[in-house]
Amino acid sequence: MSAKTKYALSAALQELLNHMTLDHITVKDIVDRAHVSRQTFYYHFSDVYDLLEWSFHEAVEELCSVPAESWRDRLLIAVDYLRANRSFVMNVYHSLGLSQVARGLEQAIRPLVRDGLQNLPVGWKIDQIDEEFAASFFTYGVVGSIIRWLDAGMPEELDRVINDIHNLIHIGKQDDLFLIREGEYNDQKTM
Repeated sequence: MSAKTKYALSAALQELLNHMTLDHITVKDIVDRAHVSRQTFYYHFSDVYDLLEWSFHEAVEELCSVPAESWRDRLLIAVDYLRANRSFVMNVYHSLGLSQVARGLEQAIRPLVRDGLQNLPVGWKIDQIDEEFAASFFTYGVVGSIIRWLDAGMPEELDRVINDIHNLIHIGKQDDLFLIREGEYNDQKTM
């Protein structure tokens, strides 16, 4: 019952965000739409911002669990979700603040990037010493691109950016980045 109530409150908030900004939404608006009492609301959340943060993290977790062929496909699914829920996303972005949104995006994107780095084309591997750096580098590149995209009002170009990052990981001048051909690592160590 508790989880069901939280999701009902979250759905009510998301519906309201399609019609008004967060600063105009009250707990009364949310509980009326969710058909629960104020006491029930405060049992689960301390305020509207707490509910918004929980809703954001639930959306991120849901997107991470969507099955997809590759990390790029999963990321493109996430972008489609962001576009389809534009009002909610923009209100989250403007209400929670850049650092909190970036942190949530990083938590969602890092596993996708790691998956991309672990599923490289045949004959390529990542240098284990640089694995964490490479994961951070590409994660922050994707997160930064999404933040810039949100700042610009969500124009269509993000699909291209995601494809460019995918190509950089998979078919760019890989040996100039963090990647080496199988067997070359030991040769480099002896030099």
